[in-house]
Amino acid sequence: MEAIREIVEVKKGKIMLQLPASFTATRVELIVLPADSTPPAGEMRSVNKNISSLRGKLSSKNEAAVDQQLREEWESNT
Repeated sequence: MEAIREIVEVKKGKIMLQLPASFTATRVELIVLPADSTPPAGEMRSVNKNISSLRGKLSSKNEAAVDQQLREEWESNT
């Protein structure tokens, strides 16, 4: 699968994208995202805080039990 990623300027609500001659697909999926948006600062901090609060919670003695539980849950969902 060939993918093309390009940042283009929106002019009067329209965009122009020139595809290379080597791109031969006849149907494509377009996903339009703002290139200059960033997540709110508070949102990023809360994600980092949640992740860092998990550090050290899984001890090696519980690792086998957690692994077994995950395997059982996986198998029961398939």
